Amino acid sequence: MPDSLLAEVVPWGQGRDQAPARMRRALRELRVVGPGMHTTAPLLAEILDEPDFVAGRHDTTLLDRRAQS
Repeated sequence: MPDSLLAEVVPWGQGRDQAPARMRRALRELRVVGPGMHTTAPLLAEILDEPDFVAGRHDTTLLDRRAQS
């Protein structure tokens, strides 16, 4: 099976607020075109606004906890 990863975006910033803000902007500006092309960009944008993520209370169980609420 081919790898589905087409690109990787790694935002950085001076403080804890700057990197997520840059990632939000990158996700807003992201354009993927082509037949059958899907991305996880909408999910990533939602995660960036999750209260636990914003507060720094996140770990590998964030998606599981999000799915249960």
